[in-house]
Amino acid sequence: MKSGKKGISLIVLVVTIVVIIILAVAVIVTMARGNAVDNAREAKLVTDIGNLREGIQIKKGKNIIDRAKGEEIVGEIENKLFGEVEMLGENYEIYKDKFAIENDEPVYKEGAFNKKQAEILEKNGVEKESKYYIIMNEKTREEKYKEDERVIILKELQEKITSGEFSGYQGKHNKAYIIENLDLGAKWNEEGILLEGEEWIPITSIPENTILDGCGKTISGMYINATEPGNALIDINNGIIKKVKIGKINYITSTNNSTAAVCVYNYGSIIECENRANITSKGGMDTAGICVFNREKFGGNKSIIEKCNNYGAISGGYYVSGICAGANNKNGEISYCINYGNVNGQAYGSAGILGGSNSNVLGIVKNCINYGNIRSNSNSAAGIVDRGAQVNIENCINFGDIYGCYSAAGIAGSFTEGAIIKNCYNVGNVSHYVDRFNIGGIVCTNIGIIENCYNIGQVFESDKYVGNYITKENQGEIINSYYLGEKLENNKLVDEDFMKSEEFAKMLGEAYSMDTENKNNGYPILKKLSELYK
Repeated sequence: MKSGKKGISLIVLVVTIVVIIILAVAVIVTMARGNAVDNAREAKLVTDIGNLREGIQIKKGKNIIDRAKGEEIVGEIENKLFGEVEMLGENYEIYKDKFAIENDEPVYKEGAFNKKQAEILEKNGVEKESKYYIIMNEKTREEKYKEDERVIILKELQEKITSGEFSGYQGKHNKAYIIENLDLGAKWNEEGILLEGEEWIPITSIPENTILDGCGKTISGMYINATEPGNALIDINNGIIKKVKIGKINYITSTNNSTAAVCVYNYGSIIECENRANITSKGGMDTAGICVFNREKFGGNKSIIEKCNNYGAISGGYYVSGICAGANNKNGEISYCINYGNVNGQAYGSAGILGGSNSNVLGIVKNCINYGNIRSNSNSAAGIVDRGAQVNIENCINFGDIYGCYSAAGIAGSFTEGAIIKNCYNVGNVSHYVDRFNIGGIVCTNIGIIENCYNIGQVFESDKYVGNYITKENQGEIINSYYLGEKLENNKLVDEDFMKSEEFAKMLGEAYSMDTENKNNGYPILKKLSELYK
């Protein structure tokens, strides 16, 4: 009896195993088929995108030829394609129910794709079709597009915002494209007296879930000569401002606080914007090349300033910077920004990237470079971030000379416990002329953590060269960080030859590589910034 029971159990076991194997194979085959189907659908969408983009380039090329012949161009506004894909020709009519063209790019139509397909499209850079305005000069509009309700001039965007027509709510216009270089019409003399046109009044706000796309076009003829605080092209950004360029021929000055080129208050994203105008605040606080304040909106959103460059000279009182004057946002981030302009402040907070803040948190500053000379005539200055509290600074470089009255530093100035400076280095000379305060090639006084950093810039106290040290006073941690002329514990001298060696680059860690192309005079370079060195 026992052996019979064992036999039945064995048969049952074998059958069970066979059934499990069959089910497993079925599941695997089903999954493989599903993946094959998904892969085929994705490949089809990618092919469609490629075909549309190719058609757009062909159409743009044909338009250039037609314009050269003096022929009228149909379906194009100032060499930017907007509209239905039929304008590409009969070969593209198969796409007309699902795609359109917006700003030289294919976009997909509402409801034409399911959620998964939409994710594939957006992963490949295809956005949803929007309702948009096209911004151009008044003369161009009057000559060619007077009857087109989509076409507006820049100051009319304010009217659309006030009326609620430009809004993030469904069914409203949610994008505005600047498709030609804009002249706002102001002219002034050498003394800054307005001769022609009007003083610019900042656009009140870019609403949430809207985009102002400058398309890389340059804005000129903006005149700001203010006695009240809050001066820039735009006052408040709650949406996205991208690729807006403020040209050199703009007059931006103030005798009050909060002056910049692009925006005063940023609660959203400012991406790939540029300023070339000189900006002056005569006695006022908070002056910057791109944005005055990077702030946190109620709800803890992440405000971003990314890939923005300043070339203009910036001067003011407290908190003066090439990119952003002040921050109060634990989730805020400034990244891949470069300052080329000289910064001149009358008090504390002069810096290449972020002036600072009196608040408890500044957020994150990473992958940024300063080339400008930074000066404070009566207080402190730094190459990247000067003054504030908790901040993370990572992968940043200072090449400019730093000159402070009381304190100065190549990377960062005055902070509290919790600040982190990682993978940063300083090349510029650092000096101050009142030596009762601190100074350093990386920081003034270290209360936080300095890790994987180096300094080759010379340090001058009261205009006297004293070495190349990282910081004069260390109350925190310095980890794996070095300066030119330092002696290690094994008596090895950290001289120029050693710092340019492969051994030293490896010592600094994975963020660095050797300077094989002489981008940094042979000293180690940061991998993430290798394409941004000038």
